[in-house]
Amino acid sequence: MSLFSLFPHPSLDDAVQADGVNSSALVPLKLADGSYSYVATTTDGQLFYLVTCLIDEQYPKVFLAKDPILGAARLKDPTLATTLTGGNVTVCGFVGYGPGS
Repeated sequence: MSLFSLFPHPSLDDAVQADGVNSSALVPLKLADGSYSYVATTTDGQLFYLVTCLIDEQYPKVFLAKDPILGAARLKDPTLATTLTGGNVTVCGFVGYGPGS
């Protein structure tokens, strides 16, 4: 993800879904290695990581997740193909989108 979706989804757990969230902004976060990556923050202070998924015969999609590891694993669930991801997820993981130098 939580988001992966900022909107409630009945089959997602807390690793993926943010309850009642409807507004967020991307902000830079300093990572442990000293680099920066954008994350989403909500008006009530929740933090979400950008998780990118490759989906069969589609362009890559970016989702938001409270936990980048558990969220990416959850998005690979085939039961979410028609309700959330829009297709079969082949690869999914945290991607550090940085503000550049």
